[in-house]
Amino acid sequence: MYLIYLLLLKVILSKYNRTKALHYVYKYYKNPNHKCGFGRWQCTPYGYFGNTHCKYSRSDDDSSNFVSQVLIESGHPKIIGDKCKGIPCGVEINANNLAYCLKNNFKWKSECKKNLAPPKYIREGDIVIYYKDGCYEGKASAYVVTVKGSNAKVSGHTPECKDSAYIKFAKEKSFIEWLHYDD
Repeated sequence: MYLIYLLLLKVILSKYNRTKALHYVYKYYKNPNHKCGFGRWQCTPYGYFGNTHCKYSRSDDDSSNFVSQVLIESGHPKIIGDKCKGIPCGVEINANNLAYCLKNNFKWKSECKKNLAPPKYIREGDIVIYYKDGCYEGKASAYVVTVKGSNAKVSGHTPECKDSAYIKFAKEKSFIEWLHYDD
């Protein structure tokens, strides 16, 4: 039964499209995929937790919300399962839970430690999470890998985060988790 579950999971995940992921990142990194005026939680089509548009106060969850949108718009199944909030629009709003969810419910490969350089297998469309107090501890931020290699670049939901050197964000949050979807 477990083997059937793994095969079914592989078929479901095979829909994730890295090219679509990068397209979404570059289309929405500086503007939300959200209509202002309805509230940050409203699915228009997604909620928005940033502060550069809509005059909302900034939330630390904007980065993981954006990464979840990238995943869903790129064919990944909705972020649901154990420790996956998936609310209100099927997106995750907490980087710690997003990492847990991808590893445990969708079998993404994970490595985390202080100042961890990108593993050789990391590719465009993979995810990086930065933690402040230790792996899986404290405040965390999520980004999409947009350029692979030892000098990986990552992008988030603001113009200053477009194709930034991955090490830029390690100054404040030095514990780095790389998440890889094995296709």
